[in-house]
Amino acid sequence: MISEQLGYSIDRTFYWTDSASVLRYIANRNLRFHTFVANRLAVIHEATQVDQWHYVNTKQNPADCASRGMAITNFVRHSLWLNGPDFLWKAESEWPSFPQDTTMTVDDAEVKKMVNTIPTVISESCDGMERLMASFSDWSKLKRITGWLMIAMDNLRLAVKWTRQIKIAIESYETDPLTCERAVEDDVMKDKNGIVPNTSQEWKQVAVNFYRKWNYPFCLGALDGKHVAIRQPCGTGSEFFNYKHFFSVVLFALTDADYRFLYVNVGSTGRSGDAGIFRTSSLLQAMQNQSLDFPPPENTPVSDTKCNYHIIGDDAFPLRPDLMKPYPHKNLEHAKRIFNYRLSRARRVVENSFGILANRFRVFLAPIALEPDFVENLILAACCLHNFLIENQQQHL
Repeated sequence: MISEQLGYSIDRTFYWTDSASVLRYIANRNLRFHTFVANRLAVIHEATQVDQWHYVNTKQNPADCASRGMAITNFVRHSLWLNGPDFLWKAESEWPSFPQDTTMTVDDAEVKKMVNTIPTVISESCDGMERLMASFSDWSKLKRITGWLMIAMDNLRLAVKWTRQIKIAIESYETDPLTCERAVEDDVMKDKNGIVPNTSQEWKQVAVNFYRKWNYPFCLGALDGKHVAIRQPCGTGSEFFNYKHFFSVVLFALTDADYRFLYVNVGSTGRSGDAGIFRTSSLLQAMQNQSLDFPPPENTPVSDTKCNYHIIGDDAFPLRPDLMKPYPHKNLEHAKRIFNYRLSRARRVVENSFGILANRFRVFLAPIALEPDFVENLILAACCLHNFLIENQQQHL
């Protein structure tokens, strides 16, 4: 930079320091230094050669004039600062010589101490529990570590099992994809709009879990829809464009208190609302035909008033004896506000289910570049895997 500013061509460059220790550090490339010194030496070795460095006595070092402090009146007239040391005006042979002894010892404060490691093999055999007991003197810590190891072993076994099953599924899909798609629709989810609970007792168990976990009685599931973002299909115009201003297909689902999908309806276009999808769904048809075997009304936990078992939803859904929605949010009495809070807290499980699904299968976090038919199969498969993981990983919820 100095050469460029002055416009001179510099043939040789010399570097000066009044520290003999620094010169020894620069001259030694075999020893290992602590991080700070090692980083500085790496920069020096990359930009300069060892023979460019020279020693200057402290009294002849003009840098000390600035670093050690001096009155400004003396500083502007100081010969050493303005003209440099006297030896620079002499022949190079008369310059101060490089210290003769550049060797260093491992006792230097900046040299890393060498640690010799000797590998040993213990021939005495002992089982894992004995080794654990010998490693920890605290009984509580030993129990905690043993518990974590047992959980890790269980997870490894599950991972191996799932890996084998996924490998078999992939091989089966490559052999006969149509059969695998029908298996997803027919065997796992019953059909695209299938209902998992088949008896009144199973529905009661769903309600018991809602009451135990979310303090809301007689609830048979939470109902809502999720817009799954997709790329705009060719020739569809605004058919898949939703009110959130992106293209989507709708996953319409009913979930239980453990975030499992009891019912899914996939494939409605983004412009469809939750109420419209529900109005044309097989779920509403089955509810109207009373073919779902909902339990009969029972007394509430705090009174003799009978209450219907019902599904819960938000304001978009119609109010029915078997479908409950919150009160309108205007001038509500205290009891109604409490009811809205309880219902909204229980209904939130379906939104949580969508969140778990999207974060577990990251393909749902960005627009899916597939045709709508393939997106439907993708969503159905993800819902099946979601339920499988919920049932086999209860400890992670």
